[in-house]
Amino acid sequence: MIVFRAAAVAVVLSSFVVAPVLAQQRRSDMPIPQVPAVSQNDEIPDAVVHKVGTAWRNVTTINKTYEQRAKAAETQQQVQDLDVQTRNEMLKAISDQGLSVQQYRQALQRAQTNSTLRKRLISAAEQSNK
Repeated sequence: MIVFRAAAVAVVLSSFVVAPVLAQQRRSDMPIPQVPAVSQNDEIPDAVVHKVGTAWRNVTTINKTYEQRAKAAETQQQVQDLDVQTRNEMLKAISDQGLSVQQYRQALQRAQTNSTLRKRLISAAEQSNK
């Protein structure tokens, strides 16, 4: 659990790098889920926190797998192919929870400055693995 918490902080930062790329990679044939948008001043409902936490956990797992596979790649083309595959898997992990990349990113951004939200997301991510 401690390892996950340390990894969680690192993933928050890496998520901000991945999320804009995912937003650009979004396929037009994928419907935008209908989850209420949350303004900066609103409390994020538990159901949305659970979805974000689960997506976050899945994105973290995908990222770890990617890092291992990228190290084993023998050519730049293999790395590029892995990049595309990983982006698609991350996007799917987010959309499978009924979230848009914007909603996912917004919740993670708010968690950077809101320790209560950060704890709720970490708890949701840990519970999603059980």
